Amino acid sequence: HLVIGTESSEWIIPNTVTATNFGASLQSKHGSDTIQASFIGNACIFFAQGRKAIREYYYSSDSDTFQTNNLAVLNREILEESAITDFDYTTNPNTRIVLVREDGQAVILLYEKTLGIQAWHRLKTNGQIKSCAITRGNDESDLIYFVVERNGKYYLEVLGNDCYLDSYHEYI
Repeated sequence: HLVIGTESSEWIIPNTVTATNFGASLQSKHGSDTIQASFIGNACIFFAQGRKAIREYYYSSDSDTFQTNNLAVLNREILEESAITDFDYTTNPNTRIVLVREDGQAVILLYEKTLGIQAWHRLKTNGQIKSCAITRGNDESDLIYFVVERNGKYYLEVLGNDCYLDSYHEYI
């Protein structure tokens, strides 16, 4: 199937489409926002409701249909407080979705769909987090980089498995 996400809904074009047999069917009216969706594990992750909701969209072989779930259903206020401006995700050693909010905070969702695990964490720094990026470290674990603004200056900070390095402070 081909899934098409629009601003106001999700549509499915079946894999049986041909030149004479074509058509799309409405799947849901959640809609996608202005942030590019990403495929994480076996689900498409996208944002809705003014970038204040995060949803997963996946195929369920049990019901032979596509389904969508609100990933913040157990902690709605963590996203409703401020809209998402940027995100990235880790895959090693586990899947974490890192979301940067307009208010300068980051929230992190530990997301293991196959095990049914979801846990939220709020990350605050002495400044405003502006963006994030993930890269693989030397030990094959993912590193989370943040651009943080403090007093009109920008700093690069990294969150790894062992520590949080804050470029605002001097390290020896």
